[in-house]
Amino acid sequence: MRCVTFWAQWSARRAISHTTANCSKRCSTKRARKWRPLRDELEHTRQQVTLDALTGLKNRRAFETALQDACSHANMPATPSPCCWSTSTTSRSVNDTYGHLIGDKVIRSVGALLSANIKGKDTVARMGGEEFSVLLPETPLVNAERVGEALRAAIERSRLTRADTGETVGRVTVSIGVTVYRPGESNDNFMERADKALYISKKAGRNRVSVLGSGPRSIALKPCYAGSATSFLATRELLLH
Repeated sequence: MRCVTFWAQWSARRAISHTTANCSKRCSTKRARKWRPLRDELEHTRQQVTLDALTGLKNRRAFETALQDACSHANMPATPSPCCWSTSTTSRSVNDTYGHLIGDKVIRSVGALLSANIKGKDTVARMGGEEFSVLLPETPLVNAERVGEALRAAIERSRLTRADTGETVGRVTVSIGVTVYRPGESNDNFMERADKALYISKKAGRNRVSVLGSGPRSIALKPCYAGSATSFLATRELLLH
């Protein structure tokens, strides 16, 4: 009799346990379904705040956050300084000839090329109009210069082709200004120096890389090198989708 009573009690407890577990699982599923639209909406809002609508790259706000983190980290002992590019395209002539729709496609294509050729810690952002910025944490200045020159040469060699018609659309070049962070300086001074290096490239005729190093007079103007791109940037065609 005791065995029968024990078995009945154990079976009842087991059934209740299974019922509770199934109910909890169903409730969790319902809660997940209930909150999913809110999570999706929050993620969409986050992307609107941090991503550029045209290119899908980081926007100015997100870039400034990454810049703050990189500079704060660089002020720690024995930490290499980050480098920064300011980049400007010459897609305005394409706008004038083919209209803003094609001009926007050029900006997207250049942004995609920049994004495809940066490593995990690096940040590329569209700052507005035809200008991009690239942040390279813990990167020697000479390496930042080399990658900038490789990208410049790759874009110079590329043909802009409309994906729908196969028509070749003009020629686009980029001007790049490169600098390195000086520990202790403000983020604004860091970016201002990158913009100043970009201005040097523009004033000297565009389609080149200019470098402002850590010293006040360390200015090096890079001329246009037609074949200086590295093999991983052997791009010959930019499709305008």
